[in-house]
Amino acid sequence: MKKLILASASPRRASLLRLLDIPFEIAPSNANEALDTILPPAEHVREIAQRKTKAVVHRFDHALVLGADTIVALEDAIFEKPNDAKHAADMLAQLSGKTHQVYTGLALTDTETGQTLTEVATTHVTMRVLSSEDIATLCRHWGFYGQSRCLRRAGARLCIYTIYIRLLLQCGGFAACVLLEPLSPSGRAIALGDHTRK
Repeated sequence: MKKLILASASPRRASLLRLLDIPFEIAPSNANEALDTILPPAEHVREIAQRKTKAVVHRFDHALVLGADTIVALEDAIFEKPNDAKHAADMLAQLSGKTHQVYTGLALTDTETGQTLTEVATTHVTMRVLSSEDIATLCRHWGFYGQSRCLRRAGARLCIYTIYIRLLLQCGGFAACVLLEPLSPSGRAIALGDHTRK
């Protein structure tokens, strides 16, 4: 069986892979996530996911490397991770009461053959109208690593798993949409062609 390598240090990505009950190792990627050109959101996450796998594949033999990237978009405008609390508050204000899209790109590369499978999943999320007090509460909610969870999430909308669900009016897509990390594409990619076995 080929080893599965997660090219990410993200705890939430690791926790989702564990739900698939597939053994894996973690190898954080140092890929450059800045794009020189503006791409549509779906192609943006696909490109970054592929960069993450490419930055890791040379470290392993007989393995599968999984890279992933997630962004939030509102009317095709991409929301990156906020720079500070004010930036996070501005993002939340823009998302308030609106339906936005969460794009997750996945890339799975076989280190022996060089073959790469890619997929993009989209989740449509409708957020309830947020008051200024709601936004302030979210942006001062401190999490792990001594940094606000708002500041560690694309679009500032994954501030916490327990409060965030109360902000949603509707979430269409995959069962893991509260975490905004679809499981189905990664499960299909790993299973495709029975790549985990030899």
